[in-house]
Amino acid sequence: MAEDFPQMLRALRAAKGISQRQLAEAISVHPSYISKLEKGQEKPARELVETLARALGVEPVQVVLAAGHLPREFAAAIAEHKELQRLLDLASGGRLSGRFYAKLAVLLDQEDTVTVPVWLE
Repeated sequence: MAEDFPQMLRALRAAKGISQRQLAEAISVHPSYISKLEKGQEKPARELVETLARALGVEPVQVVLAAGHLPREFAAAIAEHKELQRLLDLASGGRLSGRFYAKLAVLLDQEDTVTVPVWLE
């Protein structure tokens, strides 16, 4: 797990002025789970990333990157490119169609690099 996730979670929760119990209720988990996340004893489940981000008022990509759900090299590339962050936000929120993924797979099979259109929304 990324070392900064527990600190980020505590800071975001404190900035929102909510307790661990309130955050747990907002994302439908037990308060002890939030405590374990903040102590670095647990990694947030992938299926909770968007819900957790929404409850904290941040983009899902911030939680994904901080939680270490991505290989370090990939996370570093995403952190440097806003368009990749947007693509990841859309993907983690289930807002990309199967057709989009199929087209992306074809592009990746054909090319070493892929240009992602900026109109993705």
